[in-house]
Parts: sequence; C-alpha cells; structure tokens
Amino acid sequence: MRPGGVGRRSAVFVRTLHSMIRHTLLPHPEWDREKLGVPISQFGMFGTLLLSSFAPGQQLKLLGYLPTDDDIAAMMHHWRYVGHLMGAEAPWFPETMTDAFRAQLLITLVEEPRPGKDSRKLCRSFMDTFLPAKDARGLRQVYGKLRHKAQLGHARFYLGENFQGTGLPDPGLWRYAPLARVVPNLTRETLRRYVPGVAGWIDQTHRRARHEFLSKNLEGGEAKFKPVDKLTR
Repeated sequence: MRPGGVGRRSAVFVRTLHSMIRHTLLPHPEWDREKLGVPISQFGMFGTLLLSSFAPGQQLKLLGYLPTDDDIAAMMHHWRYVGHLMGAEAPWFPETMTDAFRAQLLITLVEEPRPGKDSRKLCRSFMDTFLPAKDARGLRQVYGKLRHKAQLGHARFYLGENFQGTGLPDPGLWRYAPLARVVPNLTRETLRRYVPGVAGWIDQTHRRARHEFLSKNLEGGEAKFKPVDKLTR
C-alpha cells in the first residue's frame, strides 16, 4: 500500500473505474439523480469498507477461524486507508467492535434488500464466472461444476433467506459446504497460535495460493479494466 506499490496502484485503478461509472451513468435517462443520488455513493463506499473488514472478520468465526477484536480492528484500519485512496470520505469511521456493530446495524436498517431484475442478472453473471470453461472436458469440467455448486452453497450460507432474492438456483445440501471447513480451520488456527513457526508457514502457503489464483483468473494477477463503450441498455 506504499506509494508505487501494487496495492496502492490497484486502489487508484478502482477509484478511476468508479469515476468512469459515475460519468457514464449520471446522464443516462433511467438514472434519477434526485431519487438515487450519485452512482457508487459515499454511503455505498462506507458500507463496502465494513463489508471488507468488520463483516468478514465476524463471519470467519463461523468457519473455525479465531480472529481477535484487535485483528478485526487492524483490518478495519487497513480498509479505512484503502477507502481513502478510493475517495471514500465518511465523516466517521468505527474504530472499535462496538461502534462497528452499531454502524453495520444502521446500514442494515437503511438498506432493506429489494432486488430487482438488474440485481438478479448481476448475481447470475457473477456466479457464472465459476462455471467450467466451454472447452473444458473430463476432470476440468467436473471440477468446474463442483466449484460452481460450492460457490452457490457459500452464497446461500452467508445470505440466508435473502438468497431467494438473487434468482440463483437453490444449491440444496451444498448450502452446508462451508461447515466442512470448520474442523480443518480450527485445527490450523490452534496450531498457528501456539506452535512457533506455523503462522509463517501458513502465511507463505496462502500467499502462493492467492498469487496462483490471481495469475490464473486475472491475466497475470495485475488489476486491469477497460471502459465500457455501451451499457446493456
């Protein structure tokens, strides 16, 4: 995240992308600024920062991880800085777990889910990225289909009853797939806390896995984007 660093460059890329989206949507005849405000608003960015720090910090506990309040507060601090680079200018940002709970509650009360046709189309297009490639055969195709089912299960697990509004197919028993990770995660977390050297090994292992994933799915791992010349409508 230092000047010139990959993380800082990615954050600035996202800020630029946000600007282009606003510039494209504001003059659109379907965008009612008086009713809808500005695309990717300050309120929306504020909620996203919490969904990138406080919320996953709490949800990790459901999967057997053992983050402390200090761990989650540090992640909130990190994302507050990322938000600053992206142009988020919230007049107040929670620094404690109590304040974060209050902020998340307020956001939840204000943003009552009302998914429409566009929301369902977006959900489906995102989830379709986990399907196997059209030219996949054999084990690649089987693995891709299983990965898609697992992702649907994760979405159902975290969204609860709100999953119905996405228009995605019911994953069935795959909704319990995240629970299969509880015992391995809890075992690894316990070793990380009490056995010297394990924390560093886990960190390096996950770094390699993350870089491999990004290199495979982001054309080399670098954040990229290109302007959309034409909207869907």
